[in-house]
Amino acid sequence: MNDYKRKKVRRSSVKRSNKSKSEESNIYFDEDEEVVKPKRIKKPKKEKVKPQIENTAEYDDDIKPTSSRRKNFKVIKGEKGSKFKSFLRILTALVIIAVIVFSFSYFLPGGIIETVSGFFATLGSGEYPIEYDGSLIADSQTIGSCNYLLNDTTLSAYTGSGKELFKYQHGFTKPVLSVSQTRAILFNEGGDTALIFNKSGLMKTIKPGSKIINATVGRNGAFAISCVGGEYTSTVYVYSKKAKKVYTWNSAKDIVNSLCLSPNGKKLAVSTLNVSNAEATDKLLVLEYNSADPVFTKDFKDEIILSMRSTFFGFSTISESGYNYFSWRNYKAKELAVKNKNLSLLRTNGGETLLVFNRNNDKTDNRVVLLSSLGNEKGAFDVNETITDIQFKGGKIYIVSDTMIYVYNKKGKLLSSSKCEYGIKRFFIISSNRIAAIMDDKIEKINI
Repeated sequence: MNDYKRKKVRRSSVKRSNKSKSEESNIYFDEDEEVVKPKRIKKPKKEKVKPQIENTAEYDDDIKPTSSRRKNFKVIKGEKGSKFKSFLRILTALVIIAVIVFSFSYFLPGGIIETVSGFFATLGSGEYPIEYDGSLIADSQTIGSCNYLLNDTTLSAYTGSGKELFKYQHGFTKPVLSVSQTRAILFNEGGDTALIFNKSGLMKTIKPGSKIINATVGRNGAFAISCVGGEYTSTVYVYSKKAKKVYTWNSAKDIVNSLCLSPNGKKLAVSTLNVSNAEATDKLLVLEYNSADPVFTKDFKDEIILSMRSTFFGFSTISESGYNYFSWRNYKAKELAVKNKNLSLLRTNGGETLLVFNRNNDKTDNRVVLLSSLGNEKGAFDVNETITDIQFKGGKIYIVSDTMIYVYNKKGKLLSSSKCEYGIKRFFIISSNRIAAIMDDKIEKINI
């Protein structure tokens, strides 16, 4: 045996790493020898198994992988993601269908065939002056590219270029005209016949079976007729655009003196008049075709509704004292009145409405008001001239006063004026600087 001492020394001067106590080792050395460190046996590394989840629906929602393990997960979308995608597809399809339906109802309210045929009917041009039969002008209205002229013997329709679309001799003693974007209805007040026209001419003749009080045509071509007589005081018939009767409403005590249809033809607004003890009571009703009970009612005291007009979003009632606008959706009302003035003229174009208020004893004191399709005021101004006729288009308001033509913007700024021939009864707007003036027996083009 070697004659030397072996000492056991615990290593303390070696700086510890982040190893546990179990990994500390003992070192034996001779006093005269250098320290010899024993070789450590490395433990084999454990292979990490990367879990794969094929369907997250098989695991509880409470089990969530840690942030360090998320990198190793391969998530495959399962049943929940598939259902959500199906829901999005269905929702997108419904939105597309709604947009298509709205576009067709707005741009093609009368249907594709009738709209296309009407478009081709307006192609071409005519010549001015235009001579027409009859002498007493009953009405003139402009809807889009079609100008209607009604006199005591004939209903005519022209384009702005002077082309005659049709001419029909009606033979009515009290002719009344109502027009929309697609069609026109002509009836004899107190008679038993109503005539339906499109841009090509007469489409249908309707005989409701009793005397006609009033009639209206909707934007989509549907129409309604109010009649008097029979076992009821008044009866209203509603027809589809194919002239099929779809709804009948009876009034036992009141006379239906005015009416209008919603743009889609699915709602009917009527005003009823009752005279009792020398007092007149007027009432506004809105009806849907699944019931005889109104969905909306409003009483008008000491006021008679003279006429009603429909716009795309609402309808209006016109009386001597003022103008009321009602929404088709929620029947919210807006009232417009001018102090000490009565409503004398009303014009509509593209859903907008133009009103003229004046004094009964002074026709040169006028207040002109332009309203949007929602019944909001877009502009108002005073005109101190006698207004023979007034029309508006493209943000401009045209006024004929005796031998002068004035053009204003919606705020009342005078844009231009020019002299014209005396005797203009009414006029159509041809372009921004031309009108078609309706005289006693002809229509002449006038440059402004």
